[in-house]
Amino acid sequence: MAPADATAKKSSGASGTTVLAIWFFLNLLITLYSKAVFSIHKFPYPLLMTAVHIVCTSIGVEVFAMAGMFEPAQLDLNGWVQIVKFSFVFTLNVWLSNASLMAVSVALHQVVRSSTPVFTIVLTWMLFRKTYPFSVLPPVLCVCLGVALTVRSTPTWTVFGLAITLAGTCMAVLKGIATQQLQVGSMKLSSIQLLQCLCPLAIVELLALSAAFGELGAVIVDENLTWTTGMHLLGIGCVACALNLVSFKVSGLVSVLTLNIAGNVKQVATCVLSVFIFGGSLGFQLLCGIILASVGAFWYGIESRKLKATVGGADKPTPGGGNRSEGGPSGPGIEMVATGRKGDGSEVEEGKLEAVAHVLDKKPFVGGLPGSGGRAN
Repeated sequence: MAPADATAKKSSGASGTTVLAIWFFLNLLITLYSKAVFSIHKFPYPLLMTAVHIVCTSIGVEVFAMAGMFEPAQLDLNGWVQIVKFSFVFTLNVWLSNASLMAVSVALHQVVRSSTPVFTIVLTWMLFRKTYPFSVLPPVLCVCLGVALTVRSTPTWTVFGLAITLAGTCMAVLKGIATQQLQVGSMKLSSIQLLQCLCPLAIVELLALSAAFGELGAVIVDENLTWTTGMHLLGIGCVACALNLVSFKVSGLVSVLTLNIAGNVKQVATCVLSVFIFGGSLGFQLLCGIILASVGAFWYGIESRKLKATVGGADKPTPGGGNRSEGGPSGPGIEMVATGRKGDGSEVEEGKLEAVAHVLDKKPFVGGLPGSGGRAN
């Protein structure tokens, strides 16, 4: 590898890590801020809260656009169709998340959501026939179990509530994969342009949902709303704007699975900080969950670095919905954008790199059928 290429890859890796760290901090901040606004400042309207987030994001994105901070790609009719479809996925994800919270206990919601990385692994295989190396499975399960242990109460559920929660988790994974596809796939939209196209559609859809579920009518006659509440909504909207920009950016830099792991670690950090901010105690089960999730996240980081050392650009996402280190080819009709070297030192042409699962001589743990690691038909 030429020195310039090595420097570029090192810079890209550092950029991904930095943006992921910023995403983690903003995600933690907005979670705690939202909890305070919902409970302390009495604004029990989650759909309208999300609409405020998107309005502030839209304003921020338009400011960036007017400042000429990005060069928009040309979108044809098919491109706009993909954006509209994505807006439905985005809005449906918000609705299912809120619906599941109303249908089941918070404890069950947290347990099911902790399994998001597993859903990512399964859905990635189902959609793209892409597999992950076996080495990442133990740390992923370790993180999921750790987050599940942080649940303080006994989960209560109904069949309908569980179905809604599982559907919401699947939709969250699909949203993450779709966000990545629109940025690293054939459209190659920048994170800012993607938000610029998405926000107006999402605002209309969220307002329609809030009207259908009575939030819009309730907030109009709510006598508890004050200027203080409005200022906090504006503040949380600004944080949401920054988070959305960073979130869409990081989706184009790291794999969906890595984002899932970071999200689970954020959930554990939220539990710890909530104890100190809102009161409570650190019980034995919670401490075990924190330790197990932390060990799993650290272990996952080690495995990712090992794979990155074996194959360059390990955690950079590919059009197939995953990353190069985690095995498997790209999605249907899309070639992997990667270069490498054969055993004799000769370069492999761009787009012709073998599936990493075969390069590393590792057996995939998803889809053990012959040919499961190949390109989808």
